[in-house]
Amino acid sequence: MVTASQEYDMQRALAGLRVTVQKRMTAALRVVAEQYAGDPRRFRDAAIGVMQNLTKQYGGQAGEFAAQWYNAMRVNEGIRDRFVARGYIGDYDVEVAETIRRTVAELFTQAPDLEAVFESITARASKYVADDARETVRRNAGRDPRARGWRRVAHGETCDFCLMLVGRGGVYTDTSVRFASHTHCNCGAVPEWNQNVPEVPSIAYRASESRAGLSDRARARLNKNIQSWIADNQEYLASLRSDVA
Repeated sequence: MVTASQEYDMQRALAGLRVTVQKRMTAALRVVAEQYAGDPRRFRDAAIGVMQNLTKQYGGQAGEFAAQWYNAMRVNEGIRDRFVARGYIGDYDVEVAETIRRTVAELFTQAPDLEAVFESITARASKYVADDARETVRRNAGRDPRARGWRRVAHGETCDFCLMLVGRGGVYTDTSVRFASHTHCNCGAVPEWNQNVPEVPSIAYRASESRAGLSDRARARLNKNIQSWIADNQEYLASLRSDVA
C-alpha cells in the first residue's frame, strides 16, 4: 500500500511543477499582452498557442514523473514482474482554446482586468498538467494486472465535492471512470494493490463519470443529485476532513 508519506511526496513534487507552469504561463502572457496591447483578438489567438505548447511540455513531464513514481511504488510493494507504467499526455487543445476564449471575454469590456485574466488562464493550465499525472496513475492502475484499482487522495484544505470522491480509502476499479478535478484541485491518484480494499460508493462513481455525452437536462440532474448527497452527509464529510487535514 502507498503510504501517506509517499502520497505527500508525490503531491509536493506535483505542486512544485504546477507553480512552475503558472509562473511560465504568466510571464508568457505578459509578453503577449504587451505585444498585442489593445487588440484582444490577437492576444486571444497567441495565448491559445502559448497555453497549448506549455501544457504539452509540462504535461509530458508530469506524466513521465508519475509513471516513474508508479513503478517505484510497485517495487516498494514487493511486486516483481514485467509490467512497466507509461506516462500519459492528454490532448487539451480543444479545452485550452475554449478556456482562453471564455476567459478573454473580459478584455472586450470597457475596464478589463488583465490580472484576473492571467490568473484564470494560468490556474487552468496548471490543472491540465496535474491531470496528466493523475491520468497516468489512473490508466496504469487499469492496465496493471496486479492492481486492485486506484484511490483518490487529498491533503490539506479540501472541498466537499473532493471529499465525497475521496471517501474513506475506497478504491475505483472501473477503468472507464474519469478523475474528476477542478481548478485549484489538490487531489491526486495512487495505485492500490490490496485486493480486499472496498470500492468507493456509487455516488463517487457517478460524480466521476464523463459528462461529455450527457444532455443538459441529464447533467443538471446529476449535479443536483451530487449537491443533495453533499447536503445530506455533512457530518460524514466533516469526519473525512479531519482525516485529510
